[in-house]
Amino acid sequence: MILRAPAQFFSSFATSSATPGRQALEQEIEASRSRAATVAMEKALPDVRMLLMVRSFDSAEGILDSLSQWTAFAAPAVKTTI
Repeated sequence: MILRAPAQFFSSFATSSATPGRQALEQEIEASRSRAATVAMEKALPDVRMLLMVRSFDSAEGILDSLSQWTAFAAPAVKTTI
């Protein structure tokens, strides 16, 4: 049995042929990420708007910084509201 470093194992796993079960799991994970990102952004954006109206720019920026990790996964409709 050959033991590989974790990075080598995962890179070979990612390039291996995809099975139908793996593809379904990847799609399910992507859909879950998208839903979570959309919900997080929809909850935070009204707060950011209110903070901007009352000129609390630092607080608004802090919320937007925390949302930055989710923007890649959010639904396109939410991305256009930013």
